[in-house]
Amino acid sequence: SITVSMRSKEEAHDYRYFPEPDLLPLIIDDAMIKDVRDAMPELPRAKRERFVAVYGLPEYDAGVLTATRALADYYENAVGLTDEAKTTSNWVMGEVLRMLKETGREISACPVSPASLAELIKMVTGGGISGKMGKEVFEEMFNTGKSPAEVVKDKGLAQISGEDEVGAIIDSVIE
Repeated sequence: SITVSMRSKEEAHDYRYFPEPDLLPLIIDDAMIKDVRDAMPELPRAKRERFVAVYGLPEYDAGVLTATRALADYYENAVGLTDEAKTTSNWVMGEVLRMLKETGREISACPVSPASLAELIKMVTGGGISGKMGKEVFEEMFNTGKSPAEVVKDKGLAQISGEDEVGAIIDSVIE
C-alpha cells in the first residue's frame, strides 16, 4: 500500500481564515515588555545559575534548592544568616528535606524556621555541638518547634572542648 497526496493547502483562504472583526489589534511596545519583565519573579534557571555564581554551589545542589520557589527562599533566608553556603545547602538538602519527606510536609509547613536552622548551623560550625549531635538537635527542633539553644540545654548536649573544662572534669573523676 502507498500513500499519495491528493491536494495541498498553501494559502490562508484554503483554511477559510479571516480576521476577527470585533477584536482590535494588540500593539505591544518596548515599555510594556519592560514592565512585564520587571514584574516577573526570578525564573528557576536564572535562580539556579545565580546560586552557582553567588554561593559557589555545585550544579546539583543549586538544582535541588531551586526545585521550588519556597525551598529556594528558605535556603536564601538561612544562608543569609550563616554565610556558610555549602554547609547550609547540606543541611537543607539533608536534614530539612529528609524530615519533610518523612512527615509528608511541604517546606512552607516546616516547623524549623530558617533563622533556627542558621542558629543550629552556627552551633555546629562553632564547635558548640558536634555534627552528629546537631542532627539529633535538629530532629528534636523539628518535632517540638523549640530553638536549638533550648534543645541543647534541655538535653545537656553542649560539647566540652576547652582544656580547663576537661581537666576539671578529669580531676573530679579521679578524686
